[in-house]
Amino acid sequence: MPYSKHRIYILAILLFSATIFSCNYKNNSRQIARIDYRLSGCFADYKSKLIIYEKEGNTFAKLLTDKNSNMFSQVRLNPQKVEKLNLFIKELKNLKGDIGCTTVEYYTVYINDEKIIKVDGGCDWRGYSKLESLIFN
Repeated sequence: MPYSKHRIYILAILLFSATIFSCNYKNNSRQIARIDYRLSGCFADYKSKLIIYEKEGNTFAKLLTDKNSNMFSQVRLNPQKVEKLNLFIKELKNLKGDIGCTTVEYYTVYINDEKIIKVDGGCDWRGYSKLESLIFN
């Protein structure tokens, strides 16, 4: 019985994999990216989470805000909006993180196996608010 421990581990792994597969199969969606955003300043305080996911061959965006995390907006993204999202991520990666504004924006982006953290205290870019407006309006 020297293999009984190994059999138990293999069985546990197979059961875990089957559970994950069935959950993904039921939901039939795959998260592509998540943007955690916070804006804080003298005249504003705002938090939101933008989740990009794929379902049945289509790309969707879901927005959860701090006002009511149970309420959200959801839209299907066309190729132009996906391109704007890619441009936002590229610009965010290159963001210098200026200072001088009373409002500070905090970004944490999870995409693939990458985590991008940026803080911007400048008054010029406002990339997230532009992206949110473009996607949901």
